[in-house]
Amino acid sequence: MCLVKKPSISDYWAKKSILCTPFPSSVMSRNRFKAVLSNLHLNDNNNYIARNQPNHDLFNLIMDEGMHGFRGQIHFKVYMKGKPKKYGIKLFVVYDVCTRYV
Repeated sequence: MCLVKKPSISDYWAKKSILCTPFPSSVMSRNRFKAVLSNLHLNDNNNYIARNQPNHDLFNLIMDEGMHGFRGQIHFKVYMKGKPKKYGIKLFVVYDVCTRYV
């Protein structure tokens, strides 16, 4: 991640004085950094094979969030006022475009 090598990414936000590295926590929180890192697309465009070419990979995935309506007693129930079903369980799903498998 930087000049200071640590065993895991979470160690850059450690609170103990022995492990403390103040710069990353001054820029952003650990959870925000992990969210940004999980959404980065790193690909070598020199190896890209266009559609309708031999050896083109048709593996297409889409990640989406959804709401399953639920009004029971659970601690992870969410409220979204803009949805048709305002109370429910928030789900993150991955779809395969070709096979429509969830």
